[in-house]
Amino acid sequence: MPTKKWNSKGPIGLKLKEDFEKYKYIERGITAGDVWKNNPTYQQFKLDNFRTNFNKMKRAVISQRKAEAEAEHDNQTADLRTEAALRDLRDAFEGERQKNI
Repeated sequence: MPTKKWNSKGPIGLKLKEDFEKYKYIERGITAGDVWKNNPTYQQFKLDNFRTNFNKMKRAVISQRKAEAEAEHDNQTADLRTEAALRDLRDAFEGERQKNI
């Protein structure tokens, strides 16, 4: 009978986090029950306990991915604004140069 206490920062919790990426659980729609049934490592825990922690980790992974995507978008937006500002300065400089010639 499974009795082990879950620790998300312990070796099994870290393995699950790696497995989310490695096996694409979110992208493939894999459920906690599927993972638990097919992996004896996780069967050390009661299914309800594993499912609760699997879903917490899934939400955390999704949230982290969303934050990373938003940060990447913000960086790209900032890069575009910088490029536009530099182009405007260059155009203004070239315009001043044309006047002085």
